[in-house]
Amino acid sequence: MNYEVPYLQDGYPVGWDNTVDWLRNLGVFLQQEDLAEKAVVQEKDKLFAFADKVKKITQGKRCVVCIGRMLMYFHPAGILETLRRLEMQVEAIILFDNYNTKERKLMVEAVSAQCQAPIIDQTAGQQLLETVDLVLTTHEITNNQDIKQIFLPMLPLVGASGEIEFMDCIYKTLCRRGEKGGIVYV
Repeated sequence: MNYEVPYLQDGYPVGWDNTVDWLRNLGVFLQQEDLAEKAVVQEKDKLFAFADKVKKITQGKRCVVCIGRMLMYFHPAGILETLRRLEMQVEAIILFDNYNTKERKLMVEAVSAQCQAPIIDQTAGQQLLETVDLVLTTHEITNNQDIKQIFLPMLPLVGASGEIEFMDCIYKTLCRRGEKGGIVYV
């Protein structure tokens, strides 16, 4: 049955790149491309202004990204782009041991396309966790109470505001100087 109700069928505004695509597609759908492009520019300006503001703390900070979700549930590109935007140094990507061979290969390909950091397993990464400024992880790391962790949501937050909220979480966690450990949920 066709109700002939128009709708925007492709893409959702989750993560920065998808938000830009969504705004532009919405502009085409509504025949308001100029207005959509204006919205993209405004959101981009807001996003980059916030990143510039917090870089005095984030720039050069060492981090590790730990991933244990399958690619169909977690795409690392947005997280890695945020870390680049904040000029953080990704020391390694640690893939947890719960992957089967096929899923591990898919995640390695996805990460390698976005980042030059070495991809290592849990055992090799254990010591590294204790030396970095921040750990971003898809799973809580409970065997080490001294590391600062940010638990990564399954879906990226929506729009520039969601991206800014994520960057603010990183910023505030790094500002907790002298404090060890703890986990922050975005």
